[in-house]
Amino acid sequence: VGATTLSLGLFAMYDTVYYRFDPDRGVTLTAHATYHFNIADDRKIDHAMSTNVRAFFIYPFNGAHHIVLYGAIGGTFFNMPAAQLQSLSDRLALRGFESDETLGRIRMFAAVEYRHLWVYNLGWNFLDIAMIEGLKGVLFAGAGTVSDKDSYDGLFHEDRMFAEAGYGLALLLTYLGAYPNVIELDVAVPLYPLPRDRPNRQPVGIYLSFNLTY
Repeated sequence: VGATTLSLGLFAMYDTVYYRFDPDRGVTLTAHATYHFNIADDRKIDHAMSTNVRAFFIYPFNGAHHIVLYGAIGGTFFNMPAAQLQSLSDRLALRGFESDETLGRIRMFAAVEYRHLWVYNLGWNFLDIAMIEGLKGVLFAGAGTVSDKDSYDGLFHEDRMFAEAGYGLALLLTYLGAYPNVIELDVAVPLYPLPRDRPNRQPVGIYLSFNLTY
């Protein structure tokens, strides 16, 4: 059943990350709490609350190599439409799973990335609009668990745990000579459950995005 929703929330953030387009070092901690007033299509009125806490840490061990650690824990409470459930299938969480495969009321995950610069100062001009400055590689792995969709049970059950690994390539760009940006293509391979155990799932997950995880 669909619903019309009014959401009101509070958000707090602590951020020391240097250079957000291509993060170099620092820590980010975010937390938010949101109240949802839902009017279902069948006129039933429900109330829901959602909370999430996320941590991000990046450390350079020389100018071209970085270790990144990040993770989150969150939950949605009371009665909610499916769109307000928690999910692990996200560019900022696990990238190798179908969008409806990891829905639940409570989620938690952790991930690690090794970012390494292949080449810089390329200076490739693209139609005088963008300058391709460099190419970066991103090796990543992550794991998480999510509860059932209809209850808060299921955390750490075998069929509610997920793990993946993958690799991404990131183009470092400058638009119009001044505006930096990133285009990243990630390929994530599910490690658990394996694709053969879930035949309806794609064997790999592919994400095209315009930022590094931050």
